[in-house]
Amino acid sequence: MISQNQLSKEKVTEWFKKYMYAIIGGIMLLVLATTTTVVLLTSSPQEKVGTGSQKLSFYTPVLNFTVGQDYVEDSLVYNATLNQWEAHKSVDLKVAEGSNVYACLDGEVTSVEEDYLNGTSIEITHDNGLVTKYSSLGEEVNVKEGDQVKSGQKIGIADNNAGNSDLGTHLRLEVFVDGEAVDPNLYLELSGK
Repeated sequence: MISQNQLSKEKVTEWFKKYMYAIIGGIMLLVLATTTTVVLLTSSPQEKVGTGSQKLSFYTPVLNFTVGQDYVEDSLVYNATLNQWEAHKSVDLKVAEGSNVYACLDGEVTSVEEDYLNGTSIEITHDNGLVTKYSSLGEEVNVKEGDQVKSGQKIGIADNNAGNSDLGTHLRLEVFVDGEAVDPNLYLELSGK
C-alpha cells in the first residue's frame, strides 16, 4: 500500500517535471531583465564608448540642418557620386550655402588638410582620447594646426565636395574615441532632423 507521504512526493515530482521548463525559463528571463536594467541605469552613452564618467555636452556643429546621410556601423552604403559601395562612419549634415561650422568641444586643432574628394578637413583633439573631424569645408578656415578652440567657436564654413556632391552643401562629422570611429549620434541629438 502507498503511503500518503509517498503519494505527495510523486505528485510534487510529477508537477515539477510538467512545469520545469517554464520555471527555468522564468528564472532566466528575470535574471536577464535585472541585468539589463542595472546596465542601462548605471551607464551613459559616453561610458559605453570609452570616455569615462565625464558627461560631455557637444555644441551642435551646424545650425538649421537635416541629416543627409547617417552613420552606418555594420554595412556598406552606396555613394552615387563615386558610383561605389563604401563604409560610412560619419554623419553628413545638409545645410544652406555659407553656413558656419562650429567646434563641438574645447580642444586643440591637430590637423587642417585639403583634399579633392573631402574638401577641407579640420581635426580637433579633446580630452579622454576623443577626436572630432569636420570635413567638406570651404578652403578658408578660421583655425590652424596648434590652435586651442572653445566649444561653439567658428572654425570654418560648410561647402560641397567632389566625394559626395549629390548632398549639396553639407558638413561631414566624424567622432573617434581612442582611434576608433564611433557614432556621432551618441553625442548629438540628430534624430528627427
